[in-house]
Amino acid sequence: MKVCLINPPMLRPRRGDVDVCQPLGLAYLAAVLKEWSGYDVAIVDALGLAWKRVNRWDEDRLYLGLSYGELFKEIEKFRPDMVGISIPFSTQSSSAYRLMRLLKDNLPDVVTVVGGPHASVRPMECLSHGADFAVIGEGEQTICELARKIEDGDENFYDVKGIAFKRRGTELETTATRPPISDLSILPFPARYLLPMENYFEAAKERYATMITSRGCPYRCFFCSIHSTMGRLWRPRSPQNVVDEIEHLIEEYQIRKIYFEDDNISLDRERMARICDLIIKRGLNIRWDLRNGVRADRLNEELLSKMKNAGCKRLCVAPESGDQQVVDKIVRKNLDLVDVEKAVRLSHKAGIIVDAFFVVGLVGEDKTTMRRSLDFAHKLRMEGLRHSFFFIAQPYYGTDLYANAKEKGYLMKDGMNLELGILDGEALIKTPQLAPEDVTSSRLEALKEEARDYLNPRYLFSQVHGLLHSKREIVSLASSFFSSYFQRKTLAETAEDVRSQGS
Repeated sequence: MKVCLINPPMLRPRRGDVDVCQPLGLAYLAAVLKEWSGYDVAIVDALGLAWKRVNRWDEDRLYLGLSYGELFKEIEKFRPDMVGISIPFSTQSSSAYRLMRLLKDNLPDVVTVVGGPHASVRPMECLSHGADFAVIGEGEQTICELARKIEDGDENFYDVKGIAFKRRGTELETTATRPPISDLSILPFPARYLLPMENYFEAAKERYATMITSRGCPYRCFFCSIHSTMGRLWRPRSPQNVVDEIEHLIEEYQIRKIYFEDDNISLDRERMARICDLIIKRGLNIRWDLRNGVRADRLNEELLSKMKNAGCKRLCVAPESGDQQVVDKIVRKNLDLVDVEKAVRLSHKAGIIVDAFFVVGLVGEDKTTMRRSLDFAHKLRMEGLRHSFFFIAQPYYGTDLYANAKEKGYLMKDGMNLELGILDGEALIKTPQLAPEDVTSSRLEALKEEARDYLNPRYLFSQVHGLLHSKREIVSLASSFFSSYFQRKTLAETAEDVRSQGS
């Protein structure tokens, strides 16, 4: 059995940056297919193989990576029995659908399977665009069972949990839900040896790797759909297993930095402290970054000190709003903003760079609550926060935000137009309290205020003080400051230009 796993070319607007990420999900699937089932597996990462190449998609979009003709040749050369296609974001679904049509037109006997977050929330849509199977939820056990069925010629797919498929004719079927993997430490390390790792290092200008040490989230944030793929049960890998992978990455790929992609890496503080203890005990020289965000109320001074000593350079907290009622009643985050302030102060004191995530334009918000978010971000910057990132609330499929906005008639677009709007960063929700232009104006003002704060003596003093506390060179601060200032200033001016041209 030969299985080819595909990361399709990346769609993006004509204006915007691109993050060339290592497709960790595909690397996990490849690892279990090889080690658990003994199959011959290849990964073709269209973006990673040709990340510098820019191609025209339509008048408004570009795509990065191999052309579809080149991608098809890579697949055809491997002569697979089954092709697995990843759709990590709904905004990338069109790219996957184009590939599926190409495969069906030219290799009709090859079984096509689609997976990833989009397939988990829109499985029937994926089937209607040509996929034979859609994997719903975690894919490791599912893909192995499905591949075995296909290899054996067994068409009774109903006992493979966690899939949608086409029955004979046109009927579409969904099987029972697959329980999440309870012990993640049984999974082999991702098959990074099948990826063009040097290309990722070149794109990022550093030898880095991504890692996931836990899955699942017990919280119910209004705008999040992670539970559709990873479930609500938080499942951690053992500290030993995590640090074994870190050591493997250092030895095998000379990795110098790790980006942890967990949604709740420090939910269990004792486990997080144990990971830090093992990194220090083994003498691993590694820097790491918690860029997905951590719960502010799961941080304390002792843990942050250990994290710093173990190589943590940056973390992000996610208050989402500066209005406690919005956090409690709309976002449903179950987080006290007082804990956010405390986490910022303690992280800064420990010498860890700390940033924050905010969301504006949620259903139920108004101009006053958005203003409170801007004010809260300013307050945090004066206490040691480096950056505040403001995002427009996007109605992603599978979220309560999408369901609520659709039910109330607040969506400005839906279907493919919704996906295009999200890709372009548009405000796509209109409520009695907020028009889309109110939301974009609020985000623009957030950018302007942050750029102004970069010149505020109190902000500069807090950053220099934190720098001296962590014994880093002042030149690093100056470089980071000027880079961030001009980037933010340019973003604000560009956004103002775009708004002026549209009015």
